[in-house]
Amino acid sequence: MPFVTTELLAALAEHARAHDLDAVLPASDSPHGFEPFCGFYAGRLHPALRAFLAGSGSAAHAFLRTLDRVRFMTPAELGINAADRRPYFLSVNSAGDLERARTLGGDTQ
Repeated sequence: MPFVTTELLAALAEHARAHDLDAVLPASDSPHGFEPFCGFYAGRLHPALRAFLAGSGSAAHAFLRTLDRVRFMTPAELGINAADRRPYFLSVNSAGDLERARTLGGDTQ
């Protein structure tokens, strides 16, 4: 996710600590309504996540649905300007994704 900023990540972590939350993630237009791979997860979740993965669990969004103390922050709460059209949560998993990210980011190399 090359367009995620340190300020966005800091906002997630700060909110989690201030409200004693297990996880804080950005709300988005994704199929699940949030970004499971861009978020703050409390270290205390390790045993629950380990048990989830050892059982039948495999999807990050399914694990999050098992938690009680989760918050999804809106783009405005995270300081994402609506006029900024960068795909903040674009994942780079292939050469094509990398090329798209470079184009969107203005990288000509």
